Amino acid sequence: MCASLLYIPHSQAPKVLAQSLRIMGLGWQADLDQCDHPEVSLYNRDIMSGIDYDLKYVAASLSELNNYLLSKELFWLLNLSSAPGETPYPKLTSGNLLLSFARLKAYKMAALQNTEFTRLEMDLDVLKNKWRVAWEKKVNREFTSRLRQWGEYLNELARDQTANAVYYRNEVRLRVLLELLLDELGEDSHPELTTLDVSLRANSIGGDFIWDEELAGGFPKKKYWFLWGDVKGR
Repeated sequence: MCASLLYIPHSQAPKVLAQSLRIMGLGWQADLDQCDHPEVSLYNRDIMSGIDYDLKYVAASLSELNNYLLSKELFWLLNLSSAPGETPYPKLTSGNLLLSFARLKAYKMAALQNTEFTRLEMDLDVLKNKWRVAWEKKVNREFTSRLRQWGEYLNELARDQTANAVYYRNEVRLRVLLELLLDELGEDSHPELTTLDVSLRANSIGGDFIWDEELAGGFPKKKYWFLWGDVKGR
């Protein structure tokens, strides 16, 4: 499992991972949590997985959350396989779990799905309360990790706008994770993230919601402004 992190600049990626990132039709959209060795931050897939996909991920994550929280690992490999042709599941982290819950809240679910979601949400609250200190430690560690990765992408974007703007819709997943993790910590802002946001706003073009349209209601424009529009250079 990924105990440490390795960032490969976009300009070097074709030489390093061209073959592996085309597995399962992902092309250059590699989920940043899929590596078995030090994590590689590249072009994350769009968040269009669907209700059943997220419900399965949440259920599997909660079944292992106790072990995860008591471990030293930040990225925890789940015993969960995706169906043929389906996007591989990410590893368990607090942020990934919160993102799945956020997507599920945005979807219009059938009655049975909504019942299952409610049960899973209650299970998460129970586990978080039981292991509050361990949960907060994981959230803090992941925030630091995601903040570094997001800063590295923005640096790449600044160095070569034309080459890297095309990956924004996938890379912005990191910024969403940061927002969710910040909320979990009960904080409104973070100095380094605020600085990165100033740079991003200066380089952004307002517009429509850039992920799956069904998710728009769960990510309001005022709070998740970075999902509404694009960066210059596309």
